[in-house]
Amino acid sequence: MAPFDPAPDADEAALRAILAAQQDAWNRGDGRAFAAAFAEDGDFTNIRGESMHGREAYAVRHEQIFRGVFRDSTLAMQVAGIRFLGADVAVVQLDVQVASPNGLPPGVRVAGDGRLHTRLMDVFAKADGTWRLVASQNVDLKGPPAPAQSRE
Repeated sequence: MAPFDPAPDADEAALRAILAAQQDAWNRGDGRAFAAAFAEDGDFTNIRGESMHGREAYAVRHEQIFRGVFRDSTLAMQVAGIRFLGADVAVVQLDVQVASPNGLPPGVRVAGDGRLHTRLMDVFAKADGTWRLVASQNVDLKGPPAPAQSRE
């Protein structure tokens, strides 16, 4: 049996492709496409501390925000780190910026640069060769994020 490769190129590429597709879906305002890789039984906590369970709830909530406060917003995500916990589990840290011409949800403020900055932690699991987003938590930052700490 071959030893576990802690950062398989194909798996990292697959995760990055999911993230790129999510960014594209957000920027098109497509909640269904944004939720395409979310697990049927996935869990998400947003920047206001609201939790939702399941792909359908995740898709519906994104459809709502794309018609409301985040209509015509732009999302930029930068991978701050990918950590493989095994052959079928990965934790991805993302630095996220949102520019929203319609403002932000109550209680959420923009940073000095006029953008919303968040740190998103996504947990992905692979089953039957397919990566799915199984858990995600988004934390509102009050300014540009500090550089990610290296785990090496």
